Amino acid sequence: MQEVSPKEQVEREEDSLFQRELLPVEYADLQVIRSGEKVGVFCRGFCFCTYDMADRFSRNYCIVQLHLSGHVKLRRLAKLFGLGYQHCSNVLSRYKREGIDGLVERTERRYCNRRVIDEQMGAFVLGLRRGGQSCEEISEGIRFRFKKKVQPQSIRAWIYREKQRSNRTGSREVQPQLFGEGQQGAIEDVSKWHWNKYAGSMLLYGAIEWSGFLRPFEEFIFEDERRKRSGWGVRRVLLTLFFMHALRFKSIEQGKHVVGEDFGEIVGGDFLRLQWLRYGVDGIVQEEGFNRAIEAYFKSLIHLVDRGDGMFYTDGHFSSYYGKRKVPKGYDPRRQMGFRGRNTIFLHNSQGEVLYLFESPVNTSLSNDIEKLTADVEVLGMEWKGKTLIFDRGGYSQKCFRYLKEKREMYFVTYLKNRRKEREIAEREFKTYRVKTEDGEEAEYQICEKEKRGTRYGSVRVVVMLVEDGRQIPVLTNNPYMQMEEVVYLLQRRWREENCFKYLIEHFGIDLLTTYKTEEAPDKVIRRSNPDRQKINQKIKQKNSEREKLQSELAQRVLEKGKGSKETIENFLERESDLKWAIKNIEVDLDSLKRKRESIPARIEINLKDDHVVIAQKRRLLINAVKAMNYNAEKWFQSQFKKVHRKSDETLSLVRSLWQQPGEIRRHPHLLEIKLRPLDSGSMQESLEKILEKLKENNQLRLPDGRIVKVA
Repeated sequence: MQEVSPKEQVEREEDSLFQRELLPVEYADLQVIRSGEKVGVFCRGFCFCTYDMADRFSRNYCIVQLHLSGHVKLRRLAKLFGLGYQHCSNVLSRYKREGIDGLVERTERRYCNRRVIDEQMGAFVLGLRRGGQSCEEISEGIRFRFKKKVQPQSIRAWIYREKQRSNRTGSREVQPQLFGEGQQGAIEDVSKWHWNKYAGSMLLYGAIEWSGFLRPFEEFIFEDERRKRSGWGVRRVLLTLFFMHALRFKSIEQGKHVVGEDFGEIVGGDFLRLQWLRYGVDGIVQEEGFNRAIEAYFKSLIHLVDRGDGMFYTDGHFSSYYGKRKVPKGYDPRRQMGFRGRNTIFLHNSQGEVLYLFESPVNTSLSNDIEKLTADVEVLGMEWKGKTLIFDRGGYSQKCFRYLKEKREMYFVTYLKNRRKEREIAEREFKTYRVKTEDGEEAEYQICEKEKRGTRYGSVRVVVMLVEDGRQIPVLTNNPYMQMEEVVYLLQRRWREENCFKYLIEHFGIDLLTTYKTEEAPDKVIRRSNPDRQKINQKIKQKNSEREKLQSELAQRVLEKGKGSKETIENFLERESDLKWAIKNIEVDLDSLKRKRESIPARIEINLKDDHVVIAQKRRLLINAVKAMNYNAEKWFQSQFKKVHRKSDETLSLVRSLWQQPGEIRRHPHLLEIKLRPLDSGSMQESLEKILEKLKENNQLRLPDGRIVKVA
């Protein structure tokens, strides 16, 4: 038996492959139609293949396929494609001799070094190809991503070579659709279910449709050709950020742990590499329309999430900064001291959902931030008149109270600060009041009310609450119509804000650094502690410590002398004299330092612009807005479950588990089917089916491209 070389075996396998793929055709059944820059080859009305006019590799591949079917002569194919017979014969000969590489024209062969595309670049090429990018666009993307110039012809040759290799080895790798793109592939997708690790997260498209999250950004952010070619369009970037946080990848850097193929299917294409995702985020925030887009998003969110009860909560969340840059300090409540970092101001509704947020550039006090918050939200369409704003002691300021009362004509509820001990009320004056909570339960409080008249902001009420340990907590409000127990209850509900911050930290990493980029600090003069005075205080503290140490030693020696120490009287007196003189010298130094301190002012004025920088505001604002959207989406799903599930305390954990549910996905031209693994609990599964049915009725479960999502 004649031995066959490996090269000949490969060529025979390729020839048989072509013959299996093609149906018998006649010359009269073939048509080559040119439309613009595209060429289509049709057989009996069916699109056999399509390629670009300048794509000679694909043209040669099509000719070889048709000839090897055994039904069309090469001379007729040359006439059909408008080529010379000798040219087509040379292409066929090169293919039989060199394989797939022989289809490349000689003028293009210098670009087709197969070693140009390594393993990392190959994964990148296949990812973009699966996302529908052309070889020209992939070439541009490689130049942008890897700083290398790879011609489209080289990319085509490599893709076809990988396809043939996968066909021979039986690899399960997703193949790029090269010929008849979008037709044969659609038939295969309909006929097959395929596993996806993140299938359950596609339920979040219901929340995206409910919130209109993408519409403001797609409306105001300009989609240039460079962004389209590179694959990091606005929709893809925002969906990638949203689903990464939903799946508990708390930062862009944690995206390295994402299963790219499965995740890419969720967001409508290939998973963006980390560097490309960073470029995409920076590209969005640098657009001129970003400010309008973020304003439009919050405007729609305010009108969507506003419960209509007139109760709103505000507070700031401080994120520490540990880098080397000189960032303005702010008050860190966890450390209870000043620390470098950034303060983000949130506005919540009565249910704890986020309505609005902004970055405080120089970590001003909450009272100043409240003025900016109310002004910004009013611009977005919120009417503050008659509504109530609840905040903690950080917002306590007569200036802030006067602003809310006179400028906004609204009410406030907060804690009373600096209440003197002698103003405490006798326990016998407290009475028990009950208030019905929104959960249908009753809350009981020990309350007593006293009136206080403010000289700058009118008449206010002081409602004092007695807690179990005997402490008296005074609550301040200017609302004359609200019941005492309701005032206390509203302030107690402020813990929903704190729970929101805790949830954002634990699940979405809101404390993590979003970027290393910094910006010039604003031109703002602030008062801060004088560093020269702090140095003097440190020296005084050190001298006091030394004096206390010497005084302690002197006292110890006196005690030992009284106990009959063997030390002679002369030695004791000598040592005692030395200690006294040392103490005297220290006291002289202390007097000198204190006089010097009096001449140094305690606080000085500095301009932040001179020697400070701030963390890039827009990028942090965008990422925090996406994280807030994730939180609102889960709260929205929780509210849906509470309507149908009897155990309301476990609904949020149930919602979180849904995003992690694997399943199978099948794509149709106008429909996406998802098969999720059934939940272990029968009651939870029943509640989920009811919610899915409701989403279907409201037409809310659909993809951004309009396709309906059907969940089984």
